[in-house]
Amino acid sequence: MTNIFDKEGIQDFAVKGRIKSPYRIFEKLQNRYKTTDISAVMDLLAYRVVIKTVSDCYMVLGIIHKYYTPLIKKIKDYIAVPKFNGYQSIHTTVLGMFRFPVEVQIRTHEMDDVAEF
Repeated sequence: MTNIFDKEGIQDFAVKGRIKSPYRIFEKLQNRYKTTDISAVMDLLAYRVVIKTVSDCYMVLGIIHKYYTPLIKKIKDYIAVPKFNGYQSIHTTVLGMFRFPVEVQIRTHEMDDVAEF
């Protein structure tokens, strides 16, 4: 993913990856999806892109959607409409990076600090 940002001229960004823990996958399958089919879980693998400004967040979203196919019902803009606890980020789930959907969270450094601490 970093290579497409470099190619598109994005600077001063960080990309972090995470794999959802087996317990969280089990919990999501049991409580949310009511199935044992692991393909129902859309965020087994997630990336977080941390960038300087809010406008950069939307630019990164556009770049990600340029290179990967978004799942339309899996785009959430918590920057425009923050969660009640102040959480802000853009979430999108895309196809084409791997053989399964991948979630990408996009936020500024300040938003990342609020979310993490």
